[in-house]
Amino acid sequence: MANIRKHVIGVQDKKVTDFKFPQALIAFLVVKLCTVVHILRMPDQYSSFLQQRSVILDQMAALDRMERGRLFEQFFKGQKDGQPVTWGPYYVLQRRHGDKVLKERVPAERLPTLQADIQHHQQFQELAERYAQITEEMTRLQDADPELKKKPKLSKPTNFRKPRRS
Repeated sequence: MANIRKHVIGVQDKKVTDFKFPQALIAFLVVKLCTVVHILRMPDQYSSFLQQRSVILDQMAALDRMERGRLFEQFFKGQKDGQPVTWGPYYVLQRRHGDKVLKERVPAERLPTLQADIQHHQQFQELAERYAQITEEMTRLQDADPELKKKPKLSKPTNFRKPRRS
């Protein structure tokens, strides 16, 4: 740090004086510079998160078909002419609606479309989870750097009273 010191000639009351930078001032300026560099990096990361969220929302919007639930194969066992027989497979879509579990038999010709729709819903859920993770990271950045927070508009209270004169 000793080599960093510089001499500055200052004029005081028409008298020339020699001024030396104190060690504490140099340390303060170095710390301030490091802080500024750190803060400048955070908005870049924040804007990157904003961009990622926008891409995720576009991907969600592109999923124009989806179906909740799971597909199951169903077989029935019985006898025909005294011989054991298995009928099926029959396809059943099972999903929750509130507290109830609904089951719906699906025709074989609808099966490929329904499988794709169920896959789209799974993709949607994964995208929603990623969106939540990114938003949490953005929240942490906002908490670490108050400048990133949205500044709320302060409104005047409606029941504002002027002080009484005594």
